[in-house]
Amino acid sequence: MSQLTIIASNTMFASKTNTFIGQVRTLQHVYPEEGRVLIYKSKLDNRYTSESEIVSHDDLRLPCTLVGSARQIFEHAKKFQGKTAVCVEEAQLLDHELIPLTNHFLDQGINVLACLLTQSFRGEPFPFQLPGEIDKEEPRSPFTVGDYLTYADELIWLTGRCTYGTNDAICGKPADRIQRFKPNTRIPSDYTDPLLQIGGAKNYAPRCRTHHVVPLKPTPFD
Repeated sequence: MSQLTIIASNTMFASKTNTFIGQVRTLQHVYPEEGRVLIYKSKLDNRYTSESEIVSHDDLRLPCTLVGSARQIFEHAKKFQGKTAVCVEEAQLLDHELIPLTNHFLDQGINVLACLLTQSFRGEPFPFQLPGEIDKEEPRSPFTVGDYLTYADELIWLTGRCTYGTNDAICGKPADRIQRFKPNTRIPSDYTDPLLQIGGAKNYAPRCRTHHVVPLKPTPFD
Protein backbone atom coordinates (compact mmCIF):
# COMPACT_ATOMS: atom_id res chain seq x y z
CA MET A 1 0.00 0.00 0.00
CA SER A 2 1.34 3.43 -0.93
CA GLN A 3 1.75 6.12 1.69
CA LEU A 4 2.67 9.77 2.15
CA THR A 5 5.51 10.34 4.60
CA ILE A 6 6.18 13.95 5.58
CA ILE A 7 9.31 15.16 7.36
CA ALA A 8 8.36 18.49 8.93
CA SER A 9 9.37 21.13 11.41
CA ASN A 10 8.29 24.62 12.40
CA THR A 11 11.91 25.75 12.29
CA MET A 12 15.05 25.46 10.23
CA PHE A 13 18.17 23.74 11.64
CA ALA A 14 16.18 20.75 12.87
CA SER A 15 17.94 18.11 10.70
CA LYS A 16 15.07 17.87 8.21
CA THR A 17 17.35 17.54 5.19
CA ASN A 18 19.63 15.03 6.94
CA THR A 19 16.56 12.95 7.81
CA PHE A 20 15.24 13.26 4.26
CA ILE A 21 18.57 12.13 2.77
CA GLY A 22 18.65 9.17 5.15
CA GLN A 23 15.12 8.13 4.19
CA VAL A 24 15.90 8.44 0.47
CA ARG A 25 19.07 6.39 0.76
CA THR A 26 17.11 3.66 2.52
CA LEU A 27 14.62 3.64 -0.38
CA GLN A 28 17.49 3.52 -2.88
CA HIS A 29 18.97 0.55 -1.05
CA VAL A 30 15.65 -1.31 -1.24
CA TYR A 31 14.98 -0.23 -4.85
CA PRO A 32 18.43 0.19 -6.46
CA GLU A 33 17.24 0.09 -10.07
CA GLU A 34 17.41 3.38 -11.97
CA GLY A 35 14.09 5.20 -12.12
CA ARG A 36 12.57 3.50 -9.07
CA VAL A 37 13.22 6.38 -6.62
CA LEU A 38 12.76 9.87 -8.08
CA ILE A 39 14.12 12.87 -6.17
CA TYR A 40 13.09 16.51 -6.63
CA LYS A 41 13.88 19.88 -5.09
CA SER A 42 12.48 23.35 -5.67
CA LYS A 43 14.81 25.35 -7.89
CA LEU A 44 14.39 28.29 -5.50
CA ASP A 45 16.55 26.57 -2.88
CA ASN A 46 19.98 27.72 -4.04
CA ARG A 47 21.50 28.33 -0.60
CA TYR A 48 24.45 25.97 -0.94
CA THR A 49 24.48 25.13 -4.63
CA SER A 50 22.74 26.02 -7.87
CA GLU A 51 23.38 22.51 -9.16
CA SER A 52 20.99 19.55 -9.15
CA GLU A 53 21.81 18.55 -5.58
CA ILE A 54 20.16 18.53 -2.20
CA VAL A 55 22.63 19.86 0.38
CA SER A 56 22.18 19.84 4.15
CA HIS A 57 23.56 22.48 6.51
CA ASP A 58 26.44 20.14 7.35
CA ASP A 59 27.14 19.37 3.67
CA LEU A 60 25.47 16.00 3.13
CA ARG A 61 24.66 15.83 -0.59
CA LEU A 62 22.17 13.95 -2.76
CA PRO A 63 21.65 14.27 -6.54
CA CYS A 64 18.17 15.42 -7.54
CA THR A 65 16.11 17.03 -10.29
CA LEU A 66 15.36 20.74 -9.91
CA VAL A 67 11.74 21.76 -10.52
CA GLY A 68 9.78 24.99 -10.59
CA SER A 69 6.31 23.55 -10.07
CA ALA A 70 4.32 20.48 -9.13
CA ARG A 71 3.42 20.14 -12.80
CA GLN A 72 7.10 19.75 -13.68
CA ILE A 73 7.35 16.85 -11.23
CA PHE A 74 4.41 15.19 -12.96
CA GLU A 75 5.86 15.70 -16.45
CA HIS A 76 9.28 14.34 -15.44
CA ALA A 77 8.00 11.43 -13.34
CA LYS A 78 5.69 10.07 -16.02
CA LYS A 79 8.76 9.11 -18.07
CA PHE A 80 9.58 6.41 -15.48
CA GLN A 81 7.05 3.59 -15.60
CA GLY A 82 8.66 1.56 -12.81
CA LYS A 83 8.83 4.29 -10.18
CA THR A 84 8.17 3.22 -6.62
CA ALA A 85 8.71 6.48 -4.72
CA VAL A 86 8.64 10.20 -5.45
CA CYS A 87 10.67 12.30 -2.99
CA VAL A 88 10.34 16.08 -2.71
CA GLU A 89 12.65 18.36 -0.69
CA GLU A 90 11.68 21.94 0.32
CA ALA A 91 8.10 21.15 -0.66
CA GLN A 92 6.78 24.36 0.93
CA LEU A 93 8.39 26.32 -1.93
CA LEU A 94 6.21 24.67 -4.57
CA ASP A 95 2.66 25.49 -5.66
CA HIS A 96 -0.53 24.06 -4.22
CA GLU A 97 -0.91 21.57 -7.08
CA LEU A 98 1.47 19.45 -5.01
CA ILE A 99 -1.62 18.36 -3.03
CA PRO A 100 -3.57 16.77 -5.91
CA LEU A 101 -0.32 15.55 -7.48
CA THR A 102 0.55 13.66 -4.29
CA ASN A 103 -2.90 12.07 -4.22
CA HIS A 104 -2.45 11.11 -7.89
CA PHE A 105 0.77 9.27 -7.10
CA LEU A 106 -0.74 7.57 -4.05
CA ASP A 107 -3.71 6.40 -6.10
CA GLN A 108 -1.23 4.88 -8.55
CA GLY A 109 0.44 2.90 -5.75
CA ILE A 110 3.50 5.19 -5.66
CA ASN A 111 4.92 6.27 -2.30
CA VAL A 112 5.58 9.96 -1.67
CA LEU A 113 8.21 11.36 0.69
CA ALA A 114 8.06 15.12 1.30
CA CYS A 115 10.26 17.35 3.43
CA LEU A 116 9.06 20.82 4.38
CA LEU A 117 9.08 23.80 6.71
CA THR A 118 5.62 24.37 8.18
CA GLN A 119 5.88 27.98 9.38
CA SER A 120 7.15 31.22 7.88
CA PHE A 121 9.30 33.67 9.84
CA ARG A 122 6.03 35.37 10.79
CA GLY A 123 5.04 32.38 12.92
CA GLU A 124 2.18 31.49 10.56
CA PRO A 125 1.49 28.46 8.33
CA PHE A 126 3.71 28.59 5.26
CA PRO A 127 1.54 29.30 2.18
CA PHE A 128 2.06 27.48 -1.10
CA GLN A 129 2.57 29.45 -4.29
CA LEU A 130 -0.12 29.70 -6.92
CA PRO A 131 0.59 27.58 -10.02
CA GLY A 132 2.70 29.67 -12.39
CA GLU A 133 3.91 32.01 -9.62
CA ILE A 134 6.70 29.94 -8.10
CA ASP A 135 9.06 32.86 -7.44
CA LYS A 136 6.68 35.37 -5.87
CA GLU A 137 8.08 36.98 -2.69
CA GLU A 138 4.55 36.93 -1.23
CA PRO A 139 2.88 33.57 -2.03
CA ARG A 140 -0.83 34.04 -2.74
CA SER A 141 -2.31 30.55 -2.59
CA PRO A 142 -5.18 30.03 -0.13
CA PHE A 143 -3.62 26.63 0.66
CA THR A 144 -0.80 26.22 3.18
CA VAL A 145 1.47 23.35 4.11
CA GLY A 146 -0.96 22.77 6.99
CA ASP A 147 -3.49 21.57 4.42
CA TYR A 148 -0.87 19.19 3.01
CA LEU A 149 -0.07 17.74 6.44
CA THR A 150 -3.62 16.46 6.79
CA TYR A 151 -2.92 13.90 4.04
CA ALA A 152 0.12 12.38 5.77
CA ASP A 153 0.08 8.67 6.57
CA GLU A 154 3.30 9.10 8.53
CA LEU A 155 4.56 12.37 10.02
CA ILE A 156 8.17 12.67 11.17
CA TRP A 157 8.15 15.79 13.34
CA LEU A 158 11.48 17.42 14.19
CA THR A 159 12.49 20.29 16.46
CA GLY A 160 15.63 22.38 16.78
CA ARG A 161 17.10 24.18 19.78
CA CYS A 162 16.72 27.89 20.46
CA THR A 163 20.05 29.65 19.92
CA TYR A 164 19.07 32.96 21.48
CA GLY A 165 21.73 34.42 23.76
CA THR A 166 25.50 34.48 23.96
CA ASN A 167 27.99 31.61 23.98
CA ASP A 168 27.90 31.30 27.77
CA ALA A 169 24.13 31.69 28.05
CA ILE A 170 22.33 30.06 25.10
CA CYS A 171 18.61 29.44 25.68
CA GLY A 172 18.66 25.84 24.41
CA LYS A 173 14.92 25.22 24.76
CA PRO A 174 13.07 23.35 22.00
CA ALA A 175 12.63 25.69 19.03
CA ASP A 176 9.24 25.84 17.35
CA ARG A 177 9.76 29.12 15.46
CA ILE A 178 12.21 30.48 12.90
CA GLN A 179 13.70 33.94 13.42
CA ARG A 180 14.59 35.90 10.30
CA PHE A 181 16.93 38.86 10.25
CA LYS A 182 17.17 41.88 8.00
CA PRO A 183 20.00 41.57 5.41
CA ASN A 184 23.52 41.79 6.87
CA THR A 185 22.22 42.42 10.40
CA ARG A 186 20.86 40.58 13.44
CA ILE A 187 17.80 42.83 13.52
CA PRO A 188 14.55 40.79 13.33
CA SER A 189 12.63 41.13 10.07
CA ASP A 190 9.35 43.04 10.26
CA TYR A 191 6.05 41.26 9.69
CA THR A 192 5.58 43.46 6.60
CA ASP A 193 8.85 42.34 4.98
CA PRO A 194 8.47 39.95 2.01
CA LEU A 195 7.68 36.42 3.14
CA LEU A 196 9.98 34.54 0.78
CA GLN A 197 13.70 35.00 1.32
CA ILE A 198 16.03 32.07 0.70
CA GLY A 199 18.89 31.93 3.17
CA GLY A 200 20.90 30.04 5.75
CA ALA A 201 22.48 30.72 9.13
CA LYS A 202 23.27 34.35 8.27
CA ASN A 203 19.58 35.05 7.73
CA TYR A 204 17.74 32.66 10.05
CA ALA A 205 17.99 31.14 13.53
CA PRO A 206 15.82 28.67 15.49
CA ARG A 207 13.83 30.20 18.33
CA CYS A 208 11.48 29.14 21.10
CA ARG A 209 8.19 31.01 21.45
CA THR A 210 9.62 33.28 24.16
CA HIS A 211 12.53 34.52 22.06
CA HIS A 212 10.81 34.71 18.67
CA VAL A 213 10.32 38.35 17.66
CA VAL A 214 8.26 39.68 14.72
CA PRO A 215 8.01 43.48 14.84
CA LEU A 216 4.78 45.00 13.47
CA LYS A 217 2.91 41.69 13.65
CA PRO A 218 -0.81 42.46 13.95
CA THR A 219 -2.99 40.90 16.61
CA PRO A 220 -6.75 41.21 17.18
CA PHE A 221 -6.20 41.26 20.95
CA ASP A 222 -4.13 44.44 21.41
